[in-house]
Amino acid sequence: HGFIASERNETVDGLEETFAVNHIGYFLFTHLLLDNIKAAKKARIVNVASDAHRAGEFDPENFQL
Repeated sequence: HGFIASERNETVDGLEETFAVNHIGYFLFTHLLLDNIKAAKKARIVNVASDAHRAGEFDPENFQL
């Protein structure tokens, strides 16, 4: 699942909200679970995405449009 804000908002950390939820959120969630994942006999991390990126434009100079 993805998230698209109807207007530009920033998180308390100064990140653009859609970027934070859809990209940075995966890293935070993995970090929070990492000790449990390492301790498990069989564990894996699976990240999924959608085709929503096809509707937008990419500016390599500004990841936080």
